Amino acid sequence: MIYIMIPPFEIEVEANEYEKLPEKQGIYFFFDSEGELLYIGKTNNLLMRMKNHFSSPHSGHLAKYKDKIQKIAFFTAEDPMERDIYEIYAINTLKPKLNRQNAYYRPKTKLDPKTKQKEKQEKIPLPELYTVAQVAEILRMKPYKVRKLLKEKKLKGFQLPGGQWRISEDQIKKFLNRRTTECIWREEKEAQKY
Repeated sequence: MIYIMIPPFEIEVEANEYEKLPEKQGIYFFFDSEGELLYIGKTNNLLMRMKNHFSSPHSGHLAKYKDKIQKIAFFTAEDPMERDIYEIYAINTLKPKLNRQNAYYRPKTKLDPKTKQKEKQEKIPLPELYTVAQVAEILRMKPYKVRKLLKEKKLKGFQLPGGQWRISEDQIKKFLNRRTTECIWREEKEAQKY
């Protein structure tokens, strides 16, 4: 499991005081009167984003929840990639009620053909992702050999924007199955020679 430390809030204000907020880039959080987390978002300009949420008649699916938002909290994240990572991580670990986009933990819904009502589908588990070092430990080999397997496409994985590799549990199992099959095939071929 990936762990990302979410920075402490730099700003906390009542929602009706949003006009006091600065024009900063970062991640914002909406809470209700009981302190329950409602929504997490990212912004290039906090003040303009709050004006959009609270004074625009077209503020998306949050429009009907404006009255429930009592507190706004915020921390700065100037780098766009960091904002994306913090937002996705915070949404999927803190699980706010109103986030829909980037909420990978939410079950998909479909309409029941009889009632025409939305029915919840089973939650789709996300694959467990491993680092090169973790895969090297599992396969009992050096990390450079795992990277070589990835580059040669003998083991499938994907690279993050920073160049680090991530390999799913399924891909490790497929690799092990192929490797086992190759060993058995070689042993049978050797046995046929004698």
